[in-house]
Amino acid sequence: MRRHPLVDESRGITTPSDSTREKQMFTYELQQARHAELLREADAQRLVNLARAARKARRSLDRRSGDHASEGQVNTDHDRFATAA
Repeated sequence: MRRHPLVDESRGITTPSDSTREKQMFTYELQQARHAELLREADAQRLVNLARAARKARRSLDRRSGDHASEGQVNTDHDRFATAA
């Protein structure tokens, strides 16, 4: 027995408008998912920019105050190695 292309056994006969609506809904759902993904990416980028600005402000404040704690301690032991021949 040949099947008709517009027959859906679970819902009976479908019309082209039903498949068009399904396609529109699928497109809409894809668009909503992409929108949510873009919002998450924007939030993540905003957080990165905020962290960079905070780090830059901290460095600037350290330089102005003369505090070099972020740079670490310099080893001044120059007699540690012998001079080369």
